[in-house]
Amino acid sequence: MVVEGVFDRFPSLRMISVENGFAWLPPLIWRLDSAWSLLRDEAPHLERLPSEVICEHVYVTTQPIEEPPRRRDFLNLIEHFGELASHILIASDYPHWDGDNPDVVLPSGLDDKLVRGIQRENARALYGL
Repeated sequence: MVVEGVFDRFPSLRMISVENGFAWLPPLIWRLDSAWSLLRDEAPHLERLPSEVICEHVYVTTQPIEEPPRRRDFLNLIEHFGELASHILIASDYPHWDGDNPDVVLPSGLDDKLVRGIQRENARALYGL
């Protein structure tokens, strides 16, 4: 959708990637930007950096949340998101038996503003609530 210019064609379209975590997004963005600068002719519909399109149109959810053994690794992952952290939404996976409790799914010690964003403010902004 990004490389083929779908979001440029439909500028109000937003996509939420659900049930596949979110740790994969920063490396994908880096890779797409790098490839696009070298292979721009292969993606004629894409008029700007893939990262710009993703930061405007793509959202991800916490289910299943990445749970590295060291809490610092999770914090590093969040740091890699930068401004894109406002595109992470809480997902409980309810009613599945292995669902996450939204009140405790995020590691302790995260910035309160980040937690509020993931738990509610990011979704409110996305849905215009």
